[in-house]
Amino acid sequence: MTRLREEREQRGWTKTSLVHKLERAAAAQGVGVATRKSLLRMLAQWENGHREVGEPYRTLMPIVYRLEPAELGLGASSNGTNSKLGLGFESSLAATLVIVEELAKYDLLGHTAIVQGKFAPDALNAAVLDWMFAAPSSDVEGGRREVTARHVAEVQATTQAFDRLDRQFGGEHSRELATKYLRDAVVPMLRGRYAEGVGHDLFSAAAALCELIGWMAYDADRHALAQRYFTQGLRLASQAGDDAYGAFLLASMGHQALYLKQPAQALRLAQAAYDRSSRTSSAAMLTEAAFLTARAYSELGDASGCGSALKRAEDAYERIRPDTEPAWATNIDETIFASHAGTCWTRLDRPAQALPFLRTLWDNSADQARRRAYAAVQLATVADQEGDLERAGMLGIQAAEAISQVPSARSKHELAALLRRLETKKDHPLIRDLHERARLVLAD
Repeated sequence: MTRLREEREQRGWTKTSLVHKLERAAAAQGVGVATRKSLLRMLAQWENGHREVGEPYRTLMPIVYRLEPAELGLGASSNGTNSKLGLGFESSLAATLVIVEELAKYDLLGHTAIVQGKFAPDALNAAVLDWMFAAPSSDVEGGRREVTARHVAEVQATTQAFDRLDRQFGGEHSRELATKYLRDAVVPMLRGRYAEGVGHDLFSAAAALCELIGWMAYDADRHALAQRYFTQGLRLASQAGDDAYGAFLLASMGHQALYLKQPAQALRLAQAAYDRSSRTSSAAMLTEAAFLTARAYSELGDASGCGSALKRAEDAYERIRPDTEPAWATNIDETIFASHAGTCWTRLDRPAQALPFLRTLWDNSADQARRRAYAAVQLATVADQEGDLERAGMLGIQAAEAISQVPSARSKHELAALLRRLETKKDHPLIRDLHERARLVLAD
């Protein structure tokens, strides 16, 4: 069996659904493809090994499967881009701005070496170590364009607009627009001329935009790409001297490590974020770092460590004063608190402690399909832990319905994990119904 056929069948895709995905990828890349009937015939020949995959399909297949060409048996990427672009923390600001610009450019072009690839823990460790001991660089001369506080406010407002789109419609919906804005509007501002205070705020705003694009890539399961944007966001936050936002980026990296089943690395990132947050005045960031620490301990099965970290998070949360926190920290609210705490107790198989938090999460998620789906999956898991299969099935179906409204690979991953948990319980009618409905959502 060829790798192409094996990968398709492992995902449960039909040939027709794969052809649809190829057509969508081609439209996004602006390239033409054969008719659907011809594509189906060609696909059969590719999967049987009777015909070599040519362009543009050699480029489109890795995009659709989110794998390296070699992993599909298509050979190495030939686009010539540096596969390490954006993974390092450059001390030079001039080099950093070139990297951010190139990263956005190659991302928009869909180059496999940048958009695809695997999460690189060693590169992440090196970047965090560099950040811990970094000092702002001054090797960029101010350009002719004057940048003012009004321009910074524009970047902040635009980033907030992209964030709202991401929360409502999913990461891929607006990532291209956000990346174009970074390349075409923000990087030129960073090369401009500005007062010292404006410069600090500008670099913090640019770091926030990079972090958001990283989350959008993360939500689309493009983890190597997300890592690149998180790392460059960390570098820009360092240039701004913004320790609190740097710690926030470490927390984002830690969440990604948790998702990728690397809790030990997530714990190290959380502890670094907590240490740096303790040197700032942001109680909200201290709360977030403590929550991430608790999440990592829960994944490691350490109930004592988790409980202690949750207590630190609760203490820090009570000290939050919204009027003294940076604007980006306003997202750390009761709902985020409930999400983290509920997830921790669910992972530790303590449904009675998880349930009140998860109900709060559910009650506060009606306007966000992705958050609604997450709450439903966690509540379904708790129901299964309590032996209530009917409630587990009903909540799982609600999760599938929510996921059908927003394109989110992350949400699909959570739903697939729930299905695996309930695989042996399909004799229950609602669990069987859940599997049937979820199968259609996951195949889309």
